[in-house]
Amino acid sequence: MRLKKIPCVLLILLLFMAFPSALAAAESKISDTAELMTSSVRKDLNAQLSEMENTYNQSFFIVTLADLGEAGTIEQYAEAHYTNGNYLMNGVALYVCMGTRDVYIYTAGMGSYAVNAYGEDYIYDSIIPFLSGNEFDKGFENYTDLLDDFMYQYKNDIAYSESYPYKEPLVNPVNILIVLGAAALISLSIVFVMKSQLKSVRPQTMALNYAKDFQLTRQSDVFLYSRTTRTAKPKANSSGGRSGGGFGGGSSGGGARKF
Repeated sequence: MRLKKIPCVLLILLLFMAFPSALAAAESKISDTAELMTSSVRKDLNAQLSEMENTYNQSFFIVTLADLGEAGTIEQYAEAHYTNGNYLMNGVALYVCMGTRDVYIYTAGMGSYAVNAYGEDYIYDSIIPFLSGNEFDKGFENYTDLLDDFMYQYKNDIAYSESYPYKEPLVNPVNILIVLGAAALISLSIVFVMKSQLKSVRPQTMALNYAKDFQLTRQSDVFLYSRTTRTAKPKANSSGGRSGGGFGGGSSGGGARKF
């Protein structure tokens, strides 16, 4: 009997030894070395990124750094980190370095098609204002939500692009009705209060009652209306434009931005 119990004890010990590893794996979607996120946001984003990995079969994670160490650029750091890490061939990762104030979206494999040059520019433009204002929780939440939208679009239809731009989700019509209803009630309340403060005035049958205090002290001619015609001065023709672009495509891509 004692010999049969030994394997059970060993099994229990192995489970306890494996339990911390399982927790570490569950938290591996967020590496917040710079400590930019609150614990609650870190937990929520980890769960969201884990669910996205299961849905799209790609690697998704966020890395924050206090400095780059021996890495020359954040692009070089991300390339080495993703390539040497135990990640899938397809994926998207966000790297943020506080020392250099760099933010970098690294894409690999199919992730480069879901988050192409247009997608990178759109996400950068959305999250950089939050990062610049040190609203890191909002920035990372916004990034993860947008990444989910872009991945969903690519999986179920075609990737967002210049010719097929991303559209912000519509506001819930119920919320609009609630806001309009509250505004109407406030407006009616103000009108009733103002109306109750008005003094009652009875109509008069004689004009003298209105004009008894009227005195004409000065007389003048005043033109009420005038008409002015203007002709625009012709200008020389000129042409100009703004060039732009992004990084991405291929097996890996992305370009860093400052915040």
